[in-house]
Amino acid sequence: MIDDRHLLSPTQQRMWTIQQLEPQNKAYNLCTAVRLSGALDPILVREAISLLVDRHESLRTTFLVEDEVPYQRVNPVQSVDVPLVDIEHLSGSKQREQVRAVAAREGSKPFALRCFEPRGDFSTDSTER
Repeated sequence: MIDDRHLLSPTQQRMWTIQQLEPQNKAYNLCTAVRLSGALDPILVREAISLLVDRHESLRTTFLVEDEVPYQRVNPVQSVDVPLVDIEHLSGSKQREQVRAVAAREGSKPFALRCFEPRGDFSTDSTER
């Protein structure tokens, strides 16, 4: 341990090394879409994701370097902003197209070990309410 920071485990060290060699690597960025039926309350979605991030330190952990030594830092609990994409005004096929576009955009982003940035877009449409 370096002060209040923790050295990386062997697995974390491997992830760190891969990202140093291939910064655009998307291997650890998993993106999926889930279709929900019924009413979706955006406030409850945000609260649920915030509770999940609060409960699991690994979702708040970032990797940093000091004096050429990588270490991990567990970031404090904070509110998670979950952007919503409103697709209510689109037809069914256009809604599916928009969801695919959002998933492709999010899935193409490299996995970020240095920043704590919960991300992802949640699309909502009136046909699912």
